[in-house]
Amino acid sequence: MSARNRQARARKLEHDAADAFQGERVVRAIGECAPDVKCRQLPNGDWVQVECKSRKRLPAVIMRARAQAIGYAPGCIPLVVVRQVGGAALAVVDLEVLARWVGLDVSKLPKSSVTRRIGISNRESRPKAT
Repeated sequence: MSARNRQARARKLEHDAADAFQGERVVRAIGECAPDVKCRQLPNGDWVQVECKSRKRLPAVIMRARAQAIGYAPGCIPLVVVRQVGGAALAVVDLEVLARWVGLDVSKLPKSSVTRRIGISNRESRPKAT
């Protein structure tokens, strides 16, 4: 993949993240040290600093765990929790779901494949996990 394509892919992710958190993408020169999205206060009062990383492929352990979660309960939101030995536990969830969880309006975001498949807007009719 060319450097131009990688930069375009990264910009698209930064725009999506800024939209999800109703924030502002930071425009910067290549190599400039600056955040991807300006720090923003969430409706609950917490401040969030969004940093975006786009890769051709995410680590297999994360993708396998996500597929496993979907397989166990196809109508539920897949949430992957990972931790490096001795490190903090990190949660991996679809961006749209996270934005909704923290109280932001996600109506203008493109639906992810998971949220389309499980009908995320209809919260009451979610199937129960097995």
